[in-house]
Amino acid sequence: MAISKPQKIRAMLISIRGSATIASGFGVAAGIFAVFFFGEVPRVRKDILQKLPFFDKYLDRTVPPEDSPF
Repeated sequence: MAISKPQKIRAMLISIRGSATIASGFGVAAGIFAVFFFGEVPRVRKDILQKLPFFDKYLDRTVPPEDSPF
């Protein structure tokens, strides 16, 4: 029995949707890993991480004046 063209297209779209879901999950995980791995680089910390609402105070690395030796 031959498969009609709409059935082939539907099967292809279902396959692509499953693969895209898995790929997007890996992409999000890789992005989060990269941001926190490079989080100690001052440029990444200042330009990316401190603009997020919950990390702005957590990542503030300023030295209080009483702790400064100069």
